[in-house]
Amino acid sequence: MNFNEKIAYFISETEHDKDGYTPCIVKENSEGYYPTDWKWKCSLEEAEKHCEKLNERMGISKEEVDKLILKSMYPNKKNR
Repeated sequence: MNFNEKIAYFISETEHDKDGYTPCIVKENSEGYYPTDWKWKCSLEEAEKHCEKLNERMGISKEEVDKLILKSMYPNKKNR
């Protein structure tokens, strides 16, 4: 495990059920994402704000989160 790689929290609308939204983790240089075992019973907007706060504490901006998510979809592409 490389402790220098960034991680970020985000909400995937596909990770939602009657028990609430499941926050997900995306990791730099990794394909896909990892659902947590948490459930947040709140609106989508509130769940996204919770993730933003967690990311802010780690010094990760919304733009960086978006880039990490995109890179996780296409991990072998260069120059992104």
